[in-house]
Amino acid sequence: MAAPLQIQLTPEEDRLLLELSLDPKTHKKTRLWAAMVRLAA
Repeated sequence: MAAPLQIQLTPEEDRLLLELSLDPKTHKKTRLWAAMVRLAA
């Protein structure tokens, strides 16, 4: 089994991913990926 992914986000990166995940004008898959990256951090 692969090692778990460890992600470190800066506050600016976290803010940007939050904006992307909440923006209704952003493509649905992009919003989902942004949310997944934030949850993995």
